[in-house]
Amino acid sequence: NLLTDMRTLQSIFNQFDEDSSGTMSPFELSLALEAVGLQCDNKVVQLLSERFVAGEQDLPFHGFVSCVTR
Repeated sequence: NLLTDMRTLQSIFNQFDEDSSGTMSPFELSLALEAVGLQCDNKVVQLLSERFVAGEQDLPFHGFVSCVTR
């Protein structure tokens, strides 16, 4: 169910947002992607981070959701 999936993603996001900034650095994103079963090299993580940052410096939660659901 969608609500359960969103809660799971929020939990993963919070777990890997190590500085509790509400955003993820590329390093934090790489750890979170591994947690959901996606193995990506540094170049791919950087490209994903740039694609889904929505004009911000680091990746917000909605960008993380977009990243893992596409």
